[in-house]
Amino acid sequence: MKGKTVLRKVNRGIVLGIILLIGLVIFLVIDDQNFQKQQPEIQRMVEQYLQDVSEISIFPEQYQKIGEEVPTEAVEEKKKEIEDILNQYWVKRADSSNYMDREWISAEWEVMIDENSRGNGFVSEWSGMALGNVKVTKTGPGCARVVFPYSIVVEIHGMANSNSLTGILYTDHGGASTEISEEEKQKIRKYSATGEFQADLIQVDGTWKFSEAPYHSVSSAVLAE
Repeated sequence: MKGKTVLRKVNRGIVLGIILLIGLVIFLVIDDQNFQKQQPEIQRMVEQYLQDVSEISIFPEQYQKIGEEVPTEAVEEKKKEIEDILNQYWVKRADSSNYMDREWISAEWEVMIDENSRGNGFVSEWSGMALGNVKVTKTGPGCARVVFPYSIVVEIHGMANSNSLTGILYTDHGGASTEISEEEKQKIRKYSATGEFQADLIQVDGTWKFSEAPYHSVSSAVLAE
């Protein structure tokens, strides 16, 4: 009798294990199917991020003047505009490595805006274009990684730096220097840059957001001067 009881318990354990295994397989299949359906949404999100970055990358035309500092209120308005976009696309993470996460990117952009507001030069054009499909890989439940190739064209008057999708796109000179000749201030340079934006994503309340960008390469070249 004891042997039969033990056998029943063993059989029951095996059956429960099989049921749990089948349930896990079904969950993984459904989860993968749902993720496949979400990939076009992720592609659109990343491409829209590029377009929104294009919208916030330069000061309004009335502040694009050599020799005149951008008013403090306009600088603060630009910083708020950038923060609003970052809040829309990036999530703050307590466990972040603090490298190319939301806070790191915000600090990089703030430095660029402060330097470019000093009247030594300005960015008059910043346009971005996707260079193919976003490669999306699932890395866990509600987690993914994207690899996004893109190109940008930047036009700079005088001495200023621009931005990439994460930090600063350093050109020939920064905007912080006060030792700039009049000849340098009159120069207009056009840069073409290609980059690969690789970022980790987290799904928050049904919406995909960037958490970190552990790898981001940019190469630039002067088109005209």
